[in-house]
Formats: sequence, C-alpha cells, structure tokens
Amino acid sequence: MDILEKAVAFATKAHEGKSRKGSGLPYIVHPIEVVVIISAMSRDPELMAAGALHDVSEDAKITLEEIRAEFGERVAQLVAANTEDKHRDLPAEATWKQRKEETVRYLCKEATYDEKILILADKLSNLRGMYHDLRFISAEKYWKRFNQSNPVEHCWYHSAILAVTAELSKFDEWQEYRELIQKVFE
Repeated sequence: MDILEKAVAFATKAHEGKSRKGSGLPYIVHPIEVVVIISAMSRDPELMAAGALHDVSEDAKITLEEIRAEFGERVAQLVAANTEDKHRDLPAEATWKQRKEETVRYLCKEATYDEKILILADKLSNLRGMYHDLRFISAEKYWKRFNQSNPVEHCWYHSAILAVTAELSKFDEWQEYRELIQKVFE
C-alpha cells in the first residue's frame, strides 16, 4: 500500500461515524475532496497524504506523534501546519478570531509553499460546502452552525487566506476560491 492509500485508510478509520456540520455527509468526504484538490496542484504523494490526514489531529484525537510514526516527519509537519491550537481551556466561540488570526499569521510568516497548497485545498473544500449549503437553507440558519455566526468574520478570514496564498494564483483552484468568496459573501 502506498502512502496515499495508507493515509486515506487511516483517515477513514479515524473519522468513522462522524459527519460534516449540518450536511449529514460522512466526514471522510471532506479529506478526500482535499486530496483531489491538492492533486490538481501537486503530484507529491506526501502532500496528498497530509491532505487526507489534515483533520485527524484536530477532530479525531490522533496525536501528531502517531502521524509521525505512521507517515514520517514531513507528513506530520504538513498536518501540524494545518492544525489549529483549539485553546481547549476556553469556549470555541470565544477563541474563533484568535485561532483564525494565528493561521493567517503563520501563512504570512512561516508557511512553506506546500503548506499553503494544503491550507488552500482545505479552505476551498470548506467554501464549496458553504456555497452548496447556502443554496438550500437560509443564511440565518446556516451561520448558526458555527462557533462564529457572523458571516462578515468568515468573509474576513477567507479573504485573508486568499491574500496570503496569492503565490498560488496560477492555479485554477485559487481562482475558484476567489470566485467562491465573492459568491458566498456577496
């Protein structure tokens, strides 16, 4: 089994029984979509493996040490770059802005090109889901799903991600992300 197949199997097991907020879709659909988005920008198997694994530390309580042991240092570092410090001692809604600012700062100052691809793929997948769901339910009901219910704050965050990943603007996926920001937040 190659590293990508192994990562998909690992992520599938880690997210087993979980679904995406409000959609009812099995959670694994999101990491698989992230892998597909990455594959359009890179053929790096470790980067795609990190795409499959990007939420297992945050959402499935798999440690970065476990990822490192199974998939190596580089995959673990890529996953770590896309893992928020949840500040679990405080309510998630109280730390939402802080966590998003930390992500944007990291992208501005430290993130590698591959880390930016991973983060863009994750955010594009999220925004695709937002765009889809907002076509079927009211905006007022939709935004209540999140720790931050103000769409203006979400617009700020996605716009900031777009700006700090501008070096990826040659990719159709970056262009799609830009267009979806306009559609979702117009």
